Amino acid sequence: MEFFPEARKNITNLWDNFTEEMYNKKHLLPTDIYELNNKYYLETELPGFKKENIKVDYQDGHLVLTAKREFVEDDKKIYIKREKNYGEYTRRFYLNQINKTEIKASHTDGILTIIVPKSKVLEKENSVKID
Repeated sequence: MEFFPEARKNITNLWDNFTEEMYNKKHLLPTDIYELNNKYYLETELPGFKKENIKVDYQDGHLVLTAKREFVEDDKKIYIKREKNYGEYTRRFYLNQINKTEIKASHTDGILTIIVPKSKVLEKENSVKID
């Protein structure tokens, strides 16, 4: 017989959440970066993010990726566990000597692909339209 089952469940949930935060990189937007044919390619996993909530900018030698996903409360649902992440996330990638006016971005099947042509001229700032 367990004397404090609710307390034990709460402590277990607290510990699970703490260890997930410590060891899981779920708050980072996982990104692969590679170079091919004089271009940088960045592929970022963004499942569940709407295109209009994703922003790509180039500022001071950094490609800046910002994505936001908001939680919509539904009073009819009683959650047992929530593992999806909500909020605003930002990643910065240092890429110098690129052609900022030729940066292309597309969002397909939860993957944001950014193509950044290299250049010999150092660029300062630019915003990128996502297709």
